[in-house]
Amino acid sequence: MVNRYPLQDLYDKSQKSLADLYARQGDFQESLIHLDAMVFADPLYSREDINLYRCEVLAQWTAADPEQHPALLEAWRDLVERYPGSPRAQEYQQRLDQLQGGGG
Repeated sequence: MVNRYPLQDLYDKSQKSLADLYARQGDFQESLIHLDAMVFADPLYSREDINLYRCEVLAQWTAADPEQHPALLEAWRDLVERYPGSPRAQEYQQRLDQLQGGGG
């Protein structure tokens, strides 16, 4: 769909939908590839929300494959560092602290 309809208003929606589908199927790497391809032309998606979703996908992947834990930690660190002024910044930091302490 992304290749057939390369319209700005559909591109991000298509990439996010593909990311959702791949995550549900357990193909987490492909899901992350589609998140990386987003260009944020559509105001429906913010970079912060997609970065948070990336953390969720990585959490699922880590549950299936504990070797992904370093990537999960890095994604949460990135979220904390990029959005210190976010209303959710404290939640991000708490989650990172839990993961670093082995509680997550």
